[in-house]
Amino acid sequence: MKSQTERPVKQRSTRSNKSRKYNRQTAHVEARRDGKPLIFGWGKHLSHVEKVRIQRRATWAIAGLFGFPAIVKTLIIEYSQHILVGCLTRKEASRAWHRCNN
Repeated sequence: MKSQTERPVKQRSTRSNKSRKYNRQTAHVEARRDGKPLIFGWGKHLSHVEKVRIQRRATWAIAGLFGFPAIVKTLIIEYSQHILVGCLTRKEASRAWHRCNN
């Protein structure tokens, strides 16, 4: 009878180890680093997906830096013109301008 503490004998595989020599592909191909810099030599360590994400954020940031002030400026100008001129007709506005500048 076998004792319970005795380990079972492992059988060796009939395959040779030479047939298992292959390179496994990483699970996420898009997570591999492509080595191309993003800007000024920086970003070689980033994957393509990370670079695209950074580019999109930079695009929106630049659009916001130029777009938001332009919209605010337009609204301020329109509001100030409405307050200054009010509901005057063109003839009344012309008379008021001549009165102030003559």
